[in-house]
Amino acid sequence: MPALKPISGYTSCRWVTIYLTRGGRSLAEDYINCSRVDQSGAPAWRQMDETRAAHGNDAPHHSKAARTYEHFVLSPDPRDRVSLQMLRELAVAWATRYFGDYECAIYYHDDNVLQIPHAHVVVNNTNLETGRRLSPTLTPEFEREIWEGLQEMAGERGLRAFEPSAARQGVGGDLHARSVQRDYRAKAVKEIARDDRWSWVEDVRSRAECACRLSSDAVTFERMCSVMGLSVARTRRGDYLFTHPASDTWKVSGGHLGSQWTPLGIERRLASDRARHVPKPEGERREGIVNAMRDLGRDGSSPMVIGTVKGTDITARDVADMLETTQRLDLRCTRDFREAAAMERSRDARSRILRDMRTSIALDYLPREAEDGAGSWSSRRLERVSVDSNEPQVNHAASLLSGGRDAAERGMER
Repeated sequence: MPALKPISGYTSCRWVTIYLTRGGRSLAEDYINCSRVDQSGAPAWRQMDETRAAHGNDAPHHSKAARTYEHFVLSPDPRDRVSLQMLRELAVAWATRYFGDYECAIYYHDDNVLQIPHAHVVVNNTNLETGRRLSPTLTPEFEREIWEGLQEMAGERGLRAFEPSAARQGVGGDLHARSVQRDYRAKAVKEIARDDRWSWVEDVRSRAECACRLSSDAVTFERMCSVMGLSVARTRRGDYLFTHPASDTWKVSGGHLGSQWTPLGIERRLASDRARHVPKPEGERREGIVNAMRDLGRDGSSPMVIGTVKGTDITARDVADMLETTQRLDLRCTRDFREAAAMERSRDARSRILRDMRTSIALDYLPREAEDGAGSWSSRRLERVSVDSNEPQVNHAASLLSGGRDAAERGMER
């Protein structure tokens, strides 16, 4: 099925355009109600910014920052091997059906592992007919409608898709109100966590999180769940049913864990990872995590502990948190952890990074120093934010990174 991931924007459309086109990675571009460059020489992002300003839609709304655009990542099922031409036709048709009264810019990439084309649809926040903002229309009902519409349109073109009627009956975890939450925790689970006691439901969630961090598609996710000890089946409604390895009676559905743990939620999450080029562990690093998780609780220790590694009790939650931190911050060695921690102003955030560093060291997950001349973490971050050195926001970000890098180096010297 095609995955659809919405991402809200609160800045000028310039920044998302730079991100989507830098390095010439855009395969093609399509525009609705705007153009790549208009007669006055204004690019599409400036046309969108001027439209919002003309209707006063850049101003905060009810003391909240204005949502300036909505960015949708439209990813076809990798098994369909969709051509760029077919993807462009589908993306333009879908955007025209649901956002035909808005300015839309569509960019196409194939910069994922399998080189599967996917579309980035940027919708400006102003309706050209009414002058009203887009955000009030983006209700859960409308988001479900545009997702079902995409499945319908994909099916009409011979692509894999969920039946819209099946989605309304609960496929993807939409049947229960609790599934609207991305991560749902029942009262009993919260009380167990509050008392710092072990919960098999939370252990299932942690193992599934590790599986997701190691996967690039839904098929791999299900296989990695099995490696993590979880038995995964499909319910009659199309949801996941996870069974904990310690007992055949410990079963929990994806919808019960939260909407992001349903088949649809996993598809959306992995599609977002592909679109954002989130690094996934490979080779020895991947095998190290797999082996550690495979041995979870097999040495007679608590079922939540991966034995004792170098005198440290490592839990599935610890591994999941460490993978999240390394992927989110693009950490490649132990030194990167220290630099990232030095940049954090929050004591809690700094403590979490250092805790994740200890997990990485205990599992021999990352080397002490960067490999292949990757450079320091702060220098890589500086390169990513320095898209346009003339912009004050970028200069501010660059100065923060530079200061954090100096502080980290001083700390390591001591």
